Amino acid sequence: MAGIELHIQKPIWNGGMRKIGIADFRLSGDYVKVYVDYRSKKTGEYIQPEIYQISTSKAREYPMQRVFSGVILHLIPIEDFEIVGMRNDNRKNYQEVDRQEWPEEPV
Repeated sequence: MAGIELHIQKPIWNGGMRKIGIADFRLSGDYVKVYVDYRSKKTGEYIQPEIYQISTSKAREYPMQRVFSGVILHLIPIEDFEIVGMRNDNRKNYQEVDRQEWPEEPV
């Protein structure tokens, strides 16, 4: 199964419901693996340390939006991605985790 890895500078905040915009021309291969590179200004830690993955065919089902540069993005809510790992400070070094092992999010 061949896929691509994308590093996104920051998610689309969307009033608390975070989304990731993936350019239509980037949807090649069987899946897309996404890293969100945005870090907290206070702590320097990644705000989304998870590694996300979605199949190309599923990503194409989401609504599209043309941005100012003319690029067409598929807007995908973060919760619709599969979490496939956790990243450390080294982008290529991550551990596989089971979704059920994750602690509850603070309220």
